[in-house]
Amino acid sequence: IGSGTPFQRQKQHAKHRAAKAMENVTNFRINKIQDVSNKALTLKESRKKAKDIKTKFGMDRLVEDLIQESMSKGEFDNLPGKGKPLKNLQRTHNPYVDFVTHKMNEVLIDNGFTPAWITLQKEINEHREKIKAKLKADRAKIGPLPLSQEDQLFWEETKIKLTD
Repeated sequence: IGSGTPFQRQKQHAKHRAAKAMENVTNFRINKIQDVSNKALTLKESRKKAKDIKTKFGMDRLVEDLIQESMSKGEFDNLPGKGKPLKNLQRTHNPYVDFVTHKMNEVLIDNGFTPAWITLQKEINEHREKIKAKLKADRAKIGPLPLSQEDQLFWEETKIKLTD
């Protein structure tokens, strides 16, 4: 680089390398500041976009965006019970009833309302128990097997009454 004696050229080369290093450090710092400001602008823009959503599912998307933002900040990392199963989900439910219907029925029951099918099932069970009790009581009136003609007639009448 340049002209002069080898010693002068070596000095010029060292100065040139130092100047180039300073320029690289300055450029690096400027780029770093620009990256930080770009990230801040991007974050502000993404928050603004989340608030400006006006689609059919805007509220869902907004909530999802806010949840994702909180997760990225680590706001869900210190929750009690993290990594453990939820207590309410361990209850079993009827596999023939979809989950939404099951949850709606749970809410109704918790608030003092009973779905019609549960009330009907309860009535059926009560009626069945009454029939069983009546059959046991009437069978106790009859002697042991084989039944006499009179006992056979009484038993048949009892069954007919209960089927009606």
